[in-house]
Amino acid sequence: MERKTRLVSLSELQGLSGASDELVDELLKFGLVEAQGGLFDSNCIKVTKSAVLLASHGVEPRHLRQFRTAADREFSLIETIVGNEMRKPEVSARARAAEEAQEISRQCLEIHEALVQRAISQLDR
Repeated sequence: MERKTRLVSLSELQGLSGASDELVDELLKFGLVEAQGGLFDSNCIKVTKSAVLLASHGVEPRHLRQFRTAADREFSLIETIVGNEMRKPEVSARARAAEEAQEISRQCLEIHEALVQRAISQLDR
């Protein structure tokens, strides 16, 4: 199910996130955000806000490329699972497939978070 999101300009993106021109340029360069007709969606805002916070820890956009790669791989897995349903002409089939894709994504994120948290918990051992 497609959700309508408000698109924002570059200046609005920077105002909402506190990102510099240089940071946004780097995020664009590494494919972490993409403008749609010069406008950015809510996912771009989230990525940019996180990149600003991570920059304060010395994390540069080039370090974030691995997240783009992981996301592309995760999407490929999801698309493999729900792809046939998404291609059906029936709106109900596509809606079910979109819901299933969201659930698979949530579970993938749960696994990712648990694995990272497990590794972090071992830091002080």
